[in-house]
Amino acid sequence: MNSIRKIRKQHELESAVYLFRDRWFEMIPTSLIQKLELEDLTLVAAPYQECNNCGDVVVVDNKGIGICQACSKKYLSPYEDLQLHGPEHDYPCAHGYMFWDSGERLREDELYLVTQCGFFVYECELFNGYLLGIDGGGYSFIDEHWIPLYKALGLNWHEQE
Repeated sequence: MNSIRKIRKQHELESAVYLFRDRWFEMIPTSLIQKLELEDLTLVAAPYQECNNCGDVVVVDNKGIGICQACSKKYLSPYEDLQLHGPEHDYPCAHGYMFWDSGERLREDELYLVTQCGFFVYECELFNGYLLGIDGGGYSFIDEHWIPLYKALGLNWHEQE
């Protein structure tokens, strides 16, 4: 009986996450973004940052504090003096879609939470809001990106015990 309850709870969570994604974001084919050749498409936050001291990877915690893995330099704000690494697989992202925050619900102070969930965050004047991208494929985006983002933003649209 516990396994059935656990499956039901997971299904409720996934349903809430799909609802969150579909209500907060418009899906735009990455190929359209590439064809537009937007000159002002700017990467403003990324899951990978580079230390300006030694060039190694900086890990940003859930409070927005960054620490370099190699030299232990501390960054007090998530993007203070950091070099942002763009996507490794394709530009602007490898996933077939980008996600536009058309309602401008994401705040600038939440961007580090978004990147902790594996998203690249872009700004563009044409879209007047943030565009999220995922640099990957061949795994569950809901499990690896959207559920963590839903939880990180403190949303509770699903039934809880």
